[in-house]
Amino acid sequence: MTRSFMLLLAATLLLAGCNNPTYINVPNDGNDLAINDPNQLTVIKIEKRALAYLIERSAIPGDIGVRFPEGTSERTALSVVAELPDNVFVEGMTPGGEYQLIEVREISARGGLGRVDMIRPGDLREREFVEVHLRWDFFDGWVAERLQVRNFGVDRVDPSRLTAPSGKPIEPQYEEVEPREEGEGLEEPVVEGFDALDTAQD
Repeated sequence: MTRSFMLLLAATLLLAGCNNPTYINVPNDGNDLAINDPNQLTVIKIEKRALAYLIERSAIPGDIGVRFPEGTSERTALSVVAELPDNVFVEGMTPGGEYQLIEVREISARGGLGRVDMIRPGDLREREFVEVHLRWDFFDGWVAERLQVRNFGVDRVDPSRLTAPSGKPIEPQYEEVEPREEGEGLEEPVVEGFDALDTAQD
């Protein structure tokens, strides 16, 4: 009864215009209406949940370094990794010289739906694009719901082209196919060479 009442109250407030709908694009895509600041509180909350979800569902050995979007302050970066496992650090702050890299490429939200695009170390590919999809819950805040692997090979692209010297991501040139949810396509055979990119599994 109480939960139903609270949900009704939240819906009423939204309809009344007491809450502005979430509209986030990080990095800035040139749209002045969107929130573009990677240090904004809602952006940080979405980023934390997405990274935690990705790391929990990825078998990444050893230390992990996280590369944050351009404009992220050191304070923000440290606050995010502080809520992640002990082997996760801000890129450049890992205790050892070797680490696996996760790169946060894009954070977006529209109303109660959010998405974070990242690059992680892959099993059959050196690196792979993944999307973490989130939704906003009245009681739990931002909740990660599912992870999708994008079916193209980051390892086809020279790693130096993935990020400009300024730290701003560069979109690589590749042929994109339909995304799949994690766990799909596991029965497909593995083929040697570049053809393996089209049959890679998460």
